[in-house]
Amino acid sequence: MEVNLINIKNNLLKQLLAVLLLTGGLFFYQGPVKGQSTRFLALPADFARISNFQEGVAKVRTIGDSIGYLDTSGHFAIKPRKDFDVAGDFKNGYAWVGKYFGDTLLYGFINKAGKMVIPCRYKEVEPFYNHLAIVYSDQEGWQAIDTTGNKVISDSLLITEEPVWEAGEVKSWQSIEPPHFHEGLMLCQKDGKFGYMDATGSLLIDCKYLRANGFTDGVALVALDTVANWFLNNQMDIDKNKNKEGADDLLVTLDSLYSNLPAGPPTYKWTLIDPTGAIICDIDSSYSPDIRRGFIEGLLAFQDRQNKWGFMNTKAKVVIPARFDNEPTRFSDGVCIVQVLGEQSGGKDGYMLLIDRSGKQVAKIPFCTAAGCMYDSNLAYHEGLLAVKINQNWGYMDKQGRLVIRPDFEKALDFHNGRAVVVDQSGQIKVLLNPLRYPAK
Repeated sequence: MEVNLINIKNNLLKQLLAVLLLTGGLFFYQGPVKGQSTRFLALPADFARISNFQEGVAKVRTIGDSIGYLDTSGHFAIKPRKDFDVAGDFKNGYAWVGKYFGDTLLYGFINKAGKMVIPCRYKEVEPFYNHLAIVYSDQEGWQAIDTTGNKVISDSLLITEEPVWEAGEVKSWQSIEPPHFHEGLMLCQKDGKFGYMDATGSLLIDCKYLRANGFTDGVALVALDTVANWFLNNQMDIDKNKNKEGADDLLVTLDSLYSNLPAGPPTYKWTLIDPTGAIICDIDSSYSPDIRRGFIEGLLAFQDRQNKWGFMNTKAKVVIPARFDNEPTRFSDGVCIVQVLGEQSGGKDGYMLLIDRSGKQVAKIPFCTAAGCMYDSNLAYHEGLLAVKINQNWGYMDKQGRLVIRPDFEKALDFHNGRAVVVDQSGQIKVLLNPLRYPAK
């Protein structure tokens, strides 16, 4: 992401603190600012844009509209060139590039030496994962290619559509980009059901699931049945047992759940499987797992029947009980963030909790105190620091809520490879060195 195209994600603080700033001018954390000796990376003088560092390089566009890549020392790893109109970040050793042929923009790939390894001939491309990239052309549709450009997988198994639900039924289908490979396997679809194939296009786990997601942390969420269908198939047993003393808690839970099923997509009965397709365990049907995000850093977010949020591990054991009213952010850098809006007028006593993977509270950080007010954030820690907007400017906070780099910037991206791209008050683009890794001398 280039800094002039930055989109800072919205969060629950925006509406709350917009009101606070307009009505009271409240302020944020009053602890010491440690980042007075902020260090910057020396950069070439002729660049106009720069992206985050990824895999040791950052994409830059020069004032002369050439595209190149800087290494972490600030020198060009790939010298600027004019034969690309657009380019992406490096993923797994390759970056997509594109150029216009008349009015048509076509994409290909370069390696870290800057060599064109796959010509610009595709209308859409996705980054390389497991040595394969998903690409699209009018002639062959979606397909997976290897690093030489050879087709490995055709579009017959690739997922290219998803349902749009309305009033409990599929109303229509919308086109989507096929999923990536995750841990050597990719989700695929046949006759409306899901399975998994390997990087050769061989089907390793049969397409038999009603719903599924990609493998992360060695497991995947799959569903062979819906809760409603399971309920109907077991209605007689449920009716027979649900009113008896000592009735099976699971049957009672499912009965209650079925009675309150919302309109829209069906509620699925989820199971965890390993990369061979073997069942690890079922997930308690009273929990609604966050299949959209899946497992991150070994944990899966879920909601219970009271709509409280918690986390389970890859054995479906609840590690962090469902006690949060607001949806936690995804885990990053070993912590997640839970926002608590508070009870006072305007949410003046609001704060955010930092929770580690064991469920321990790392810090409780107020939105506002007498020294500043947090208006926005990038929602995830990277390399020990979180980009936060204090009143109108951006700085960086550590996991104890201390401002390590004071809010002097109009824009601020996350730290990667020990570096973060910022824009200062004069509009100048700079690259910060992470003071936790590169302390001032």
